Amino acid sequence: MSDLNYRERPEWSYSDMKVILEHDIDYAVAVKHKLLEQSFGKAIDIGTLAHEELLKQGGSNSFVVKAYPDFRTKEAKEWRDAQTLPIISEEEFEQINKICEAVKKHPLYPVLLCGEGVENEVELYAKINGIDIKGKADAIRRNEDGSIVIADLKTTAKFEDWRMNEPKDMWKIANKHYDLQCANYTQLGLNPNLTNFYFFVAETVEPYRVKVMHCALAFVESGEQKLAKCIEQIKQFGDRNIDFTYTKTLNEVEEIGDFSL
Repeated sequence: MSDLNYRERPEWSYSDMKVILEHDIDYAVAVKHKLLEQSFGKAIDIGTLAHEELLKQGGSNSFVVKAYPDFRTKEAKEWRDAQTLPIISEEEFEQINKICEAVKKHPLYPVLLCGEGVENEVELYAKINGIDIKGKADAIRRNEDGSIVIADLKTTAKFEDWRMNEPKDMWKIANKHYDLQCANYTQLGLNPNLTNFYFFVAETVEPYRVKVMHCALAFVESGEQKLAKCIEQIKQFGDRNIDFTYTKTLNEVEEIGDFSL
């Protein structure tokens, strides 16, 4: 199934549910039904393109390299206007190559991400408390003992956000709701008690560091609480209309307190 067909399916994904936590259920439903557009800047493009190249092992066909130094000539403008894929510079192409090379050199690359027995971009579906959910695993290994290993490739320009020197550091990535993603995919693994989830983290700027992190039980449980909250809000929303009018009565008005201390 193509990426477009997968995204069009009605089940709720981690990305869909994350919007509930960052905004609210009405906003999330509007985004899911394409009544609102979420805009992402070019800052994520290089990481996204490197992500595609790694999982498709060089065959992503997700970009073209700029064929002209600029687009001032008629010929250059015609070439630019004929492109249907993102156009990147030679420098950006080299950056993508360096990211990919660093990931491929990591000793766990063939074990977790792209190697014998590892499936890539696997669509998974499940039902939780009456709500259909979905996910597309970057990498999944199904072991003979029934256990499942799922790995998700993350690209980041802020490698320090993944430094886990003390317990409170976990919240730097939990605040991005990666714990929800972990819980979502653990449930989609069809055998949650035997599913291990890893993040394969690649830096998109020099020195292109790479690390692998395993999601411990506390992290999974944090995500399970968020997942339960999202599922409940989806159920409560039901078939009602989207409503962006808040605090309709004085009893619903929120108090603004003193946060100076």
